[in-house]
Amino acid sequence: MTRRRELPALVLASGSPRRRELLRGLGVRFSIRPSEVDESLRDVIAFPKTQRGQDALMESPSEVELAQLVELGLRLRRRGS
Repeated sequence: MTRRRELPALVLASGSPRRRELLRGLGVRFSIRPSEVDESLRDVIAFPKTQRGQDALMESPSEVELAQLVELGLRLRRRGS
């Protein structure tokens, strides 16, 4: 007979109802110790942009090279045509 190893209890820093429901459904022991950090979404910028609306990390938008268009089977058209 094999013994099932019991996992240690988790400590959550957020009282998210979804996390609680998921962990209870999986039978995982946990406790909640709220963090002192404000986690509101309004304070987080998911995709930061420069004042010109560019993404400095991905260097986008950028010029498209002909090789990229060919690889994707695309071609450019003039406006109005």
